[in-house]
Amino acid sequence: MSQQEQQRRTCAAFRSTALSTYELWLRYFSLGGNAGEEEIDAYLYSSLLLPPFDRDILALAVNEFIADQPPLPRAPYGGMEGPHRKEPGGHPGGTGRQCGERDGPDSPARPE
Repeated sequence: MSQQEQQRRTCAAFRSTALSTYELWLRYFSLGGNAGEEEIDAYLYSSLLLPPFDRDILALAVNEFIADQPPLPRAPYGGMEGPHRKEPGGHPGGTGRQCGERDGPDSPARPE
């Protein structure tokens, strides 16, 4: 994979997270990365290419964050058994909230 393709894909993965550049830099630095926060910011905005070691450590920092996130809820298929069975509340996740219910008393009403 080219440097530019790795940069493009790392940036796309980073943008899919809720991490700030600073939070990503802290993770990267704790894994042994050498670049400063400004250099990471420049890399994420395609203004700078990092050396191979630092690109890989940055990719590792992003991937570890993504791997640590809980999986997104999935829509079940009818008659599905196993890990996607219905739980209390009538749907996977068991929050007890039904489709169409608002999140709370301060949630805005949906337009008709």
